[in-house]
Amino acid sequence: EIDGTICGSITSAIVSVEGNAAHTWDEVTGSGYIHTHDSSGNTLYVVDVCVTPSHRSMGLGKLLLQSLYEVVIHYKLERLLGGCRIPGYAPVSSLYTPVEYMNLVSAGTLYDPVMTFLMRCGRTPIGLATNYIEDEDSHNYAVLMEWKNPFYTSIQKEAGTKAF
Repeated sequence: EIDGTICGSITSAIVSVEGNAAHTWDEVTGSGYIHTHDSSGNTLYVVDVCVTPSHRSMGLGKLLLQSLYEVVIHYKLERLLGGCRIPGYAPVSSLYTPVEYMNLVSAGTLYDPVMTFLMRCGRTPIGLATNYIEDEDSHNYAVLMEWKNPFYTSIQKEAGTKAF
């Protein structure tokens, strides 16, 4: 809130998703109702990030995402994961496949407003999701973007424990 006005929000849920396993937004979020929350899961999944247009470019989105990094560490989760719209894809879809687009944006050759923002916030693209969410600008694709918990070790993963 700024001066009593809600300016942004972020919603997440703990789920079990291994690697960049294929999934849709509906599957992982229970169609947005988040009944898929699993306190024994390994991943904090970003359901939605929103900043009002009048408050964009103030760094609020980045602060909201950073708060989730703290949640990942606090709950001893392996990572933060979410599907990223790629609204810049539609205008160049005749030139590049979705994978090529993802790789070009990742390399900094092309700019995508959402994917580039998430990379600036510390997230890394790990794969492409097909038919992720109905989105004409993204041709229904999404880039799976992850932030790995630097305090989570491979030993914990093998043991299936969240204790440090």
